[in-house]
Amino acid sequence: LLYSQNMVKFSLCPGNSDGCEGCGSGAAQYVVNMLEFIDAYTEMKLEEQEYACEMIREYCYCDNANDDEVCENQCYVDAGMDVCIEYEGGDEFEIQRYLECEEMEGADGNNNNNNNGNWNYNQNNNNNGGVDMYRQYWLGPMCSPKDGKSIYMAAFTDPGCVNYAGTGVYEAFHYGYALPFENESIIKTNECISCLQQDENNNNNNQNNNNNNNN
Repeated sequence: LLYSQNMVKFSLCPGNSDGCEGCGSGAAQYVVNMLEFIDAYTEMKLEEQEYACEMIREYCYCDNANDDEVCENQCYVDAGMDVCIEYEGGDEFEIQRYLECEEMEGADGNNNNNNNGNWNYNQNNNNNGGVDMYRQYWLGPMCSPKDGKSIYMAAFTDPGCVNYAGTGVYEAFHYGYALPFENESIIKTNECISCLQQDENNNNNNQNNNNNNNN
């Protein structure tokens, strides 16, 4: 099998109030495997999101609410964190699952026995965009050919995620739903990220102390 190996270059900046503004020409730069970097980056983002959602939930006053779940969801909306809302039956796209080039669900090369609903959807809507519905596809990250910096999720025709299959493949097999991060970079270029880890245990201890003091 053929595999493409992409690398990511990043800098470590001195910790100060200026954030990444303190990064000059003398800042240490590192080059790592792209998949390892995305894995660490997305894991950090997930932890950051979970912490933010937890903080909103902790300070959301719903004691007199008729429906605690509705009240809690409104707190998320007010804080601009709709992503915290959990929808019943909603399947979240697990990006880390596809970092190593994974088979795309619904496309197993045998459309007669699988995914007939999507085939009918495409036939009725003429929305398959020339996608071959009778072959297997794989999903994985891909460096943008335009700037060489942005990283997108893409569909491929080989298990090594080398041969780009083009756009519209995921939509053709998933009732028109777009592939997450196909048009939005997984990692924002020139983003300044704090190396500090959110200490949820410390927050829980503080919350317990506050509760004890109140008691």
